[in-house]
Amino acid sequence: MTNMFSFQLTIVCKKHYIDCQIKEIGINNTLGNPTYTLSTLTKQEILENHKSVLISFGVNPKDEDQDLPSLYWIPKLHKNTYKERYIEGSSKCSTNPFLKFVLPYLLQLKKDFRNIPKRRIQEVVLIRCGY
Repeated sequence: MTNMFSFQLTIVCKKHYIDCQIKEIGINNTLGNPTYTLSTLTKQEILENHKSVLISFGVNPKDEDQDLPSLYWIPKLHKNTYKERYIEGSSKCSTNPFLKFVLPYLLQLKKDFRNIPKRRIQEVVLIRCGY
């Protein structure tokens, strides 16, 4: 039995990569993604806020989870005229303990939704949105 590995190599110009990041977060008077907003809090204040929220949920944060997530992107190669797929994350991110805490609940919710007929899901969404 032979193992066949397939991979795709993409080389992205550093200037283009940075220009896309600047455009996404709205630096230099560009209208960026509304997900990202400027904060007056310092990095340490944000980390302390994350820590206090975790503790309020009964989750004890680890000392190594003391970093903010990084923003990076990968190309969507299946698009004609490549686009970017933005990803935020870090293996030592301050929100990791919360994600580990909430993941089992999200997986159960996903499992429950699979058992609901599609028509019923649409009704639930419409009712929840007030339509």
